Amino acid sequence: MIACLIGLVASNAAATDYPTTGMLYNRQEDSSLTYNCTMQQSQRLQCEFIQTAVRKKAKPGDLEKKLADARTAYPNLLSQSKDPEQCGRISALFSVGSGQLDIYEAMKRYPDLAKDPKAFQEGMARLREEAKTSSAMLDSMKAVVTMCDHPSEENYLAMTRADHAKDMKTCQVSSNPYTQEFVWVALRGMGGFRPAGGALRNRPVVSIRNGQGI
Repeated sequence: MIACLIGLVASNAAATDYPTTGMLYNRQEDSSLTYNCTMQQSQRLQCEFIQTAVRKKAKPGDLEKKLADARTAYPNLLSQSKDPEQCGRISALFSVGSGQLDIYEAMKRYPDLAKDPKAFQEGMARLREEAKTSSAMLDSMKAVVTMCDHPSEENYLAMTRADHAKDMKTCQVSSNPYTQEFVWVALRGMGGFRPAGGALRNRPVVSIRNGQGI
């Protein structure tokens, strides 16, 4: 994660005017940083952070590379698309998700579909509910079924496009908790907190100074 500069204000390390609890937002991406700080001995500030970010699984610009990779991979994947058992399972999943096939009938035809029958039933029920508001998942599954029924590079690229469209509507949420300690440093008549022992890689750099972030 790209290191960012976040200013927290403190006017006197010896007093109670130092960061305690709060939340900061990143204006460039959907992420936030919550912090809880306590003053330790020798003017050392101990802070616990939780960095949370929400990102789309795919971006519009990713599609061209995915299509290029798909064209390269297609000859080696052609044999897999002709596997009748695998295609049958995929078709059954699509039929269950779209409401064309009963869940129990699908498990009867393909027992290996559900190692945990209860979890499988709940998952298919959620898929049917989600399909009422977004068809992205079913569209992706349908493209795979079409590729199985009629293997061709064109259908494989259509499958890639459908999968990309699904990823465009999928969010990835990450949460990164960590602890960082700060020491008080006097700078030309002013003072501020700096990370003790240097900044940690792949984590936000947080510095605190009188009246401004540094």
